[in-house]
Amino acid sequence: MNAGRDLEYLRVLVAAADAGSLSAAARKLGVTQPVLSRKLAGLERRLGMRLALRSPRAFILTNEGRQLYESSRDILDRIETTFESMDRSSGTVAGRLRVTAPDAFGARHIAPLLVELQQRHPRLAVELLIVDRVVDLVVEGIDLAIRVGTVEDTNLKTMRVADFDYVFVAAPSYLSRHPPLTRIEQLAQHDLVAYGTATGFTPLRFRKDGGVTTVQACARLASNNVHAVRAALLAGAGVGMATRWFVNEDLAQGRLVELFSNHDLPRKSFSIAHPFLSYVPLRVRVARDFLAERIRQIEGLRRAPGTE
Repeated sequence: MNAGRDLEYLRVLVAAADAGSLSAAARKLGVTQPVLSRKLAGLERRLGMRLALRSPRAFILTNEGRQLYESSRDILDRIETTFESMDRSSGTVAGRLRVTAPDAFGARHIAPLLVELQQRHPRLAVELLIVDRVVDLVVEGIDLAIRVGTVEDTNLKTMRVADFDYVFVAAPSYLSRHPPLTRIEQLAQHDLVAYGTATGFTPLRFRKDGGVTTVQACARLASNNVHAVRAALLAGAGVGMATRWFVNEDLAQGRLVELFSNHDLPRKSFSIAHPFLSYVPLRVRVARDFLAERIRQIEGLRRAPGTE
């Protein structure tokens, strides 16, 4: 009997059943799909029975598999409860922490903050997944997610952290070569650098004194990457919209100039989300509170109302 191996077999079975497929379970556990397949085959040989019908995209328990899953889930939950109790009593922040964040914000701000967090807690192992897509936290085994905008997933516990503005900007080199740009109606005479994949005429909406003004501007350059948009703006390719936190240093150094500051542009917020659990592990709580407080201190962001 190999208790450690058998326990690992049970973890794999439960993870695959919860995730609904071997590929999703492999991502959650941070291993390859062939490794999971071998462990499940080993468990079936150990018991001498078929536990699941499986393919890369589906995992269906047999009657025997369902019975083993339910008892295994109970065993693993009790083990987790025991470790959580020790977690609380020791006060040690340790274990693996998986975080996901959007591209520009994750690379520029979240990565250095996680380094600082790890330096404070040397027994913490951190994995940062930077993607511009909505990640299924449960399926991919993510502990914390930095999200933009409203989070409507009822399976997640969310904390609104900070709000941010968009600003309309251009490089001094562009402004010096083109007609004056003091009124939003004049945008029709200028080149637009747009975030997205479509060039051509784009409607721009500005708010002032409760009213909305829509102006058509021609996007001659467009990109679905904010770094590329910023590079084009700095190179004088045109005028464009960017988040204040992303170009704040460029504005301070005079590399970009803010336009139409007396008009309101879109506003959004950053939130921190994690799976809705009956008990949130200490490492997740510590990381969540640390990131929330430090994000609020980033230049170009404003503390969200009600978080004083």
